[in-house]
Amino acid sequence: MVFRLEQIEKEITELQNQLDEPNKRYQKYIEDLEIWKEKKAALLGDFDKPETISYLKKKLEDIEKIIPQRISKITELLYDWQDFQ
Repeated sequence: MVFRLEQIEKEITELQNQLDEPNKRYQKYIEDLEIWKEKKAALLGDFDKPETISYLKKKLEDIEKIIPQRISKITELLYDWQDFQ
């Protein structure tokens, strides 16, 4: 009788574990997703935090705006200098 009771309790525990398995997998997925979101946020970062994607995009945008302006200014100065000569 005691052996049978132990066997039934063992079967109950095994069945409970089987029922819990999908929930455990889902909880693991939620944890992994949260870790992924944190890593993604760290990579994207802020535009003022070096070595982040947002920072590098901002620098590229600045370069794309500044270089044509500087070329234009230098060209203008050269023409003015030639007129001065």
